[in-house]
Amino acid sequence: MHITASNIKLFNIGQLVEVVVDGVTTMGKLERAKFMAHNIVTLRISGDTVTVPADKILNVRRSAELHEMRLTSIGVEELAETAVGA
Repeated sequence: MHITASNIKLFNIGQLVEVVVDGVTTMGKLERAKFMAHNIVTLRISGDTVTVPADKILNVRRSAELHEMRLTSIGVEELAETAVGA
């Protein structure tokens, strides 16, 4: 499963990502995302550091297991919100 992401969230850490900057493609495991001033994000991908604009598109690859865990997490959050709102 491939997902295009422009907003990095904590659950993206540890997933496989791909980003293209000035014609150079960097692929690997997302180790860290550091949000800096002026809408700049520094990504650590498998030991390489890439600096991109905050709205840069990343391609994220999730395994089926991670996808199921994410869907379950969303379901639990929605259930909790519904219970609180009732």
